Amino acid sequence: MIFATVAVGDRYIGSVNQHEKFFKDNNFDVHVLTDKKNKFSKFFTTYQYDKLVWSYFDKLLFAITLVKNTGSDVFFCDGDEINKISSNFTTNFKGGNFILTKGEWETTTPNWSDIKYKGKYWKPFRKFLKKQNINPYFCPAYREQHIYFPADMDTYSLLYSLEMVKPVLEYSSIIEQSVYSGIGSGEGAGLGYAIIKNNLKVDFFDPSYFV
Repeated sequence: MIFATVAVGDRYIGSVNQHEKFFKDNNFDVHVLTDKKNKFSKFFTTYQYDKLVWSYFDKLLFAITLVKNTGSDVFFCDGDEINKISSNFTTNFKGGNFILTKGEWETTTPNWSDIKYKGKYWKPFRKFLKKQNINPYFCPAYREQHIYFPADMDTYSLLYSLEMVKPVLEYSSIIEQSVYSGIGSGEGAGLGYAIIKNNLKVDFFDPSYFV
């Protein structure tokens, strides 16, 4: 299994590098998408990120493309969320047959079910879903800080759907107010669309895998 993460910007590069001993101790095969490959030791497999503006969708595309190109299952973790992985994960997690997430947005934002895709920010996404014959109410939004992608999933269809929805949420994050510095905020909703569009099965991690 590949351990994939993203380190674009000095803050995230530092976050990943400080865990090198943790990766080595657990024999992880770590693949990193970064804008500064020279900041990493040869222990890491690095990929150059050449875009000038970071898009949050790129982490999903990176992880799924790794599945497609390597034929391996991939566990993705945000660069600043590595310290949330528990010893139970490193000891017991063996992968699985389905995409795994830590839950839907309701897990951390209990009122999400009441405000789901309402407001100006989500208007383009709502229109996109309706054009795809998907009721926005039934489109899940997944937590994307930690995700597992199995090796035998349909990577082409999932990548295709993410590429289709990516500019919709990038547009919203540029036109409307967002607290994030990159573009494409709402990638968990985009992932939810791609999963439901392709009738993919999603399950949730054992909560004990994270602290």
